[in-house]
Amino acid sequence: MMPDQSLFMSSIERLDPADLDRLASYYRRLAHHLESLAASRASRETAAVRGVAYWSREIPARHAALVAAGTAHDAAADRIAAEMHVPAGTVAAYLDRHARAAAAAERAERNREIMRHARAGLSNAAIGRLVGLSGYQVGKIVRSEVKAAAAGRKIGA
Repeated sequence: MMPDQSLFMSSIERLDPADLDRLASYYRRLAHHLESLAASRASRETAAVRGVAYWSREIPARHAALVAAGTAHDAAADRIAAEMHVPAGTVAAYLDRHARAAAAAERAERNREIMRHARAGLSNAAIGRLVGLSGYQVGKIVRSEVKAAAAGRKIGA
């Protein structure tokens, strides 16, 4: 026990029972409040520790499930923000990042398919009909992919 505490304890011992009850009640409320505050901070810290990898997977997955269940896009994003205790802007940013990554993956797959057909000897116009692009667009993609491969980058990346 610290020296100040002995003075505090001797002062408490001189209080009447009604004052002791009020003091005890006050400290119980304070203890309850502090426990709630500690739990809240621990929850936020746990969420922060999860980091980008967790949010990048969890937010789009929850959003897709809610939209598939019939919830509107904006309402689903708002619900996720409330449930996960993150700002709505954070949810929007992760959904946007996911959409861009998905579009890039689809483009890369389409470009790999174009290059497979080009290596097989099909004309740009024929490839374009297969993938829904013009022959000119296919030619630009083929030139870009050949240039990337010559520079040592992966085709379709």
